[in-house]
Amino acid sequence: MVRKVRPARFVQHLMNLVHQDPQPTGAWTFEECGYTATPYGLVLGLPTRALVYWQTCATAWPGESYDSPEQPARGQPPPAMTMPTLPTVQMTPLVNVERYMGALLTGCANEETAAVELYADRPRPGAIPYGLNVRFHNGARIFLYARHCLPAGRGYTEGDAPFRRRDAI
Repeated sequence: MVRKVRPARFVQHLMNLVHQDPQPTGAWTFEECGYTATPYGLVLGLPTRALVYWQTCATAWPGESYDSPEQPARGQPPPAMTMPTLPTVQMTPLVNVERYMGALLTGCANEETAAVELYADRPRPGAIPYGLNVRFHNGARIFLYARHCLPAGRGYTEGDAPFRRRDAI
């Protein structure tokens, strides 16, 4: 049976990658921020002090149980994407933040990762404007959605609508 990559482990992996890069001003799990609208994700602090709340969801496979041990599979990692430079002043295009996340995930050469697909590269836009699909060699998928995009100086407040389209923050 194919097991999915556990969302909590994925968020920790992503947090480790962000903390190794000098561009962001920080990264915090949803739990650390007290964000309870969804259990898994991270808040990325951009150099401009804007914040992006990245929600993490995983696919469920028929018959899968989180009670069973995870079974990662290894293979050829995807090619590394070019790391964009995030601006330190003015507005940050969300497509650059999406590309930043993709470059983090492909630049680490994780042998569990099979592919990273950016929403900006889709032929037709979907309901969620910014995000990534991460496919793993064991058949699992993680979906990373830009749930909240908050301009510099503005924190999350209860009732903020998720997935509001902002092309720059």
